[in-house]
Amino acid sequence: MWQGLNWNKIIFLAIFLAVVSMLATVNFIFELSAAGYRPVWSSGRNLVKRQLEEKYPNELNAVFQKHLLANQQLSATDLASLNDELLALKVPTRYQRLHWELVKNLDILKAEASLGERQASQAALRSLVDQYQWLSKTLSQLLLAIY
Repeated sequence: MWQGLNWNKIIFLAIFLAVVSMLATVNFIFELSAAGYRPVWSSGRNLVKRQLEEKYPNELNAVFQKHLLANQQLSATDLASLNDELLALKVPTRYQRLHWELVKNLDILKAEASLGERQASQAALRSLVDQYQWLSKTLSQLLLAIY
């Protein structure tokens, strides 16, 4: 009974069916995503993202408050410690630009930068005070405490 079978045709047919079924599956997934379907795990990711966005302002203000309560005037070593703590924070996508500006400008203030660079850095930090109301109190106090 098995003597008349052509094994090359059977193997070709099996590979052909496997490829067609994979293409049909990929097409089905793309059509679902185009129709707006999102898998269950993406809603969990959105929940984590939203929680991180809610916690970040409080954590950032807490870092600033900690350094403000410790010293009346912040020295270069205090600013270095502050920068290290800022770099340790988890930053949501929404606040990455803000966080970059904070770290960059505080790094300039702690370094032996020229007066012009320091003034530009302080001006950039003051503009952040205007842009983010939840940050205005602590960042303003921090600017007053620097040197």
